[in-house]
Amino acid sequence: MARKLKSDRLLFLATILLVGVSIVMVYSASAPVALERYGRASRFLFTQGMWALLGIAMLSIVMRVDYRFYKESAFIWTGLGLVAFALIAVYFRAPVNGARRWFGAACIASTNPPTRCCRLASSCSSWWV
Repeated sequence: MARKLKSDRLLFLATILLVGVSIVMVYSASAPVALERYGRASRFLFTQGMWALLGIAMLSIVMRVDYRFYKESAFIWTGLGLVAFALIAVYFRAPVNGARRWFGAACIASTNPPTRCCRLASSCSSWWV
């Protein structure tokens, strides 16, 4: 009889707690600056909260996938290829405020540096090792 794989609920709850604390910390640190520059103290709170919800949604999806899938070479090479493509695509975008960005989404009014993609790739590759 095959064993059913379960995720670690305590680890998931600790992650949710850390995300919640980080949102509060971002708000407390950025509210005066956001109020002065943008006229709304909660500007960065909504952006950070949106990214947190997106991250938690991705976490809940990734938790349901068997961990052996992440060790397959096709998954690893596809991920590395996407990261390499994104890092090369940086040079074909126009600079914004003197820096090159590769990911921009008008619906969230945010532009992200390529280092976010590198952070994700490095954390995924650490699972492989």
